[in-house]
Amino acid sequence: MGCLKGKMSAVGYSVRVGEGVNASDADILEKLLRNRFSELDPAKDDRNYSAGCVVLGEHLNSDFTLPQIYFAGRYIGFTLREDAAKVSGAQLKLYVEKRVREYAAERSSAGEFGLISRSELRELKENVRIELFRKLTPTIRMFDVIFDTEGGRVWFFGKSKKVREVFFELFQDIFGVSPVEDNLYSALERASTPTEADQFLSLSVLPFGGVWEDLREKSAVSDLSLASKIKRVEWFGPEFLTYLFFRCTESASGSLEGVDDVSVSFVDSVSLESVCGDDQTTLKGTDAGNRPEILTALREGQLLTGATLSVLHQDRVWMFSLDAHTFQVSGVKVPSELDEDDDSAEQKIIDRFSLLETLEVILHRLLGVYIRERLSSLAWRSFHNRVHAAVTSVEQE
Repeated sequence: MGCLKGKMSAVGYSVRVGEGVNASDADILEKLLRNRFSELDPAKDDRNYSAGCVVLGEHLNSDFTLPQIYFAGRYIGFTLREDAAKVSGAQLKLYVEKRVREYAAERSSAGEFGLISRSELRELKENVRIELFRKLTPTIRMFDVIFDTEGGRVWFFGKSKKVREVFFELFQDIFGVSPVEDNLYSALERASTPTEADQFLSLSVLPFGGVWEDLREKSAVSDLSLASKIKRVEWFGPEFLTYLFFRCTESASGSLEGVDDVSVSFVDSVSLESVCGDDQTTLKGTDAGNRPEILTALREGQLLTGATLSVLHQDRVWMFSLDAHTFQVSGVKVPSELDEDDDSAEQKIIDRFSLLETLEVILHRLLGVYIRERLSSLAWRSFHNRVHAAVTSVEQE
């Protein structure tokens, strides 16, 4: 679903606060108009792909005005529209075969015999492709974009690599800044400090099925690129999610010490993967978070890589899925009392994205508790030993 209703599945990005909004309103409007969508017309031109900006909630309208892009003075919103027209390979093959038979019959009637040349076949195929293309109705897809100019957060409601690349280029051209896609390393920085985040670069993940060791990376980590840092810390996300699972299990209220106003429950689905192998475990159903198979998988060296979570905070409940490797959320169901169908687009954006940002703050608070305990060798050894005892007791039973 898009940004105005239903569950929210967006890729999150960050920009430095103040960047991209120094341009005048007129300049931003002019760049949106310059990048507005141009419709495909297979009957008149040969383009098979078109992408550009349209008005949020008005997907046939690309005549932007300032009131149509600014919401509550801080959010800028528009929709990336993508049209594609493509003749399928199977369809093309069928019609080419038909045309070849017809052409052969025509040649035979004219007293011409022999095989059709390669150049003739290429020409036939291209003519058939053009004829079929002219009859196509383009496939239309819409991807909403919301930019919180005060918080420096951007949400793009598209998942495929190709459309994200199109979005990235559009955003750069319109706002003059490159958005950085959310990742686990940036989440560690947001939840703590850059110095604390960098400490994870020298740590190693130890599955809870093994006995405690204080494993540390001995190679240099000071001058790593962002991509290398993201790769280096990729398994600390699953370790955090496993930590969250056990700490919430230990607490009768499902809360963590230091985040007492938040209660977390694991519901519907849980995924685990082996740190050092290819083993995977996927559990589904309302009791997924209570299944003994989780302890068995942990004993075998797996960690939680994804889960459907329920978060209770100030009498409001968020439901969502968390990808532990990327620290990206999807399928977010915001508190239902603020998702009314009769709200204006502006009110929906204010309500829904303030709630989404609240969820992001909650997740970073939970991550911060993990970071402090993880960076304390004594505290983490104690936690590791408790989990190790719990998972190995399954084997003994």
